[in-house]
Amino acid sequence: MMKLVGSIATTAAFVAVVMSLWRDYGVLVTLKRAFIAYAAFYVVGAALALVFRNGIEEEWASLDKARRLKQRKQREQQARQSIETNSGP
Repeated sequence: MMKLVGSIATTAAFVAVVMSLWRDYGVLVTLKRAFIAYAAFYVVGAALALVFRNGIEEEWASLDKARRLKQRKQREQQARQSIETNSGP
């Protein structure tokens, strides 16, 4: 997840550099804009990654656990039914 955040922040910095050079700003203004874009996207991305890791991911894990339990019960019920039909008269 942090690799994705870093990639997005780097892309934002690159876009800031390209747009600043396209508008013919100076080098210092371009570097300042790139740093601000990188820092802003990195901070926001890291915050969203923490929210995902601590909140949504736990919810997904509990839902996945419930789904697996339901599937296991269905398989056990099917196994019992097949045993009952095979052990008939």
